Amino acid sequence: MFCLLSQDGDSWETRRPITTDLTAAGHNQTGFDGRDFMMSYNTTEPNGYMAAAVSDDGVITLITSRNSYSFNLAWLRTKAPPAM
Repeated sequence: MFCLLSQDGDSWETRRPITTDLTAAGHNQTGFDGRDFMMSYNTTEPNGYMAAAVSDDGVITLITSRNSYSFNLAWLRTKAPPAM
């Protein structure tokens, strides 16, 4: 799962994986279908239903079938750190 941001409505130059684990090794996480997947620096939820909303203070909250994530545009625009 990635979040993409378009500045011009035509291109998607900003792309960032949405993950809770910044390690290269990762950890097992249960998906919406009850199956485990690896959550790591460059692997995220493989599928599921999701919805997102932006609060008045600019926090973007993304919920999936099993997990939730919160971030803002500054985080999204910042290059992801290297894997730990």
